[in-house]
Amino acid sequence: MAQLGSAPGLGPGGRGFESPLPDMVNQIDGAKYIAFSSLKTDGTPVSTAVWVVPFDDGYGFTTGASAYKVGRIKRNPAITVAVCDRSGKVMDGATIYCGMAHVLDSNSSEQVARAIRSKYFVLGRLLQFYSVVIGVIKPSRRIGETAIKFVIDN
Repeated sequence: MAQLGSAPGLGPGGRGFESPLPDMVNQIDGAKYIAFSSLKTDGTPVSTAVWVVPFDDGYGFTTGASAYKVGRIKRNPAITVAVCDRSGKVMDGATIYCGMAHVLDSNSSEQVARAIRSKYFVLGRLLQFYSVVIGVIKPSRRIGETAIKFVIDN
């Protein structure tokens, strides 16, 4: 875990506060992908590479409403995150952070989706287009309509 300190830094969302974990903020805010791990009922961790954006004093990402990670978070909000590549492989020397997550309501989910489209400009818009197409073909499989927010433990 990153060392605790009182170095000034831009926290999640650039809101300019004294961050207790400045290394964490720099790593996660600057990462293109985060390995988001949640726990199955039997305690086995399941990791998924996700795009992440600062959101409301934490971080958020979008997913499909029927994604297994949504159910896992509803059962057990304990999570871990680390910087990874697009395939989910955690980078050498990356710090693994523990935290808590919850599923957001539809208004907050839309705010996270807008932030994703902004941060990942071209790819974010392609994902939005893909989601609409999939939503027409298979409405139950529409992606990006739900968001999960997580906060790192101090």
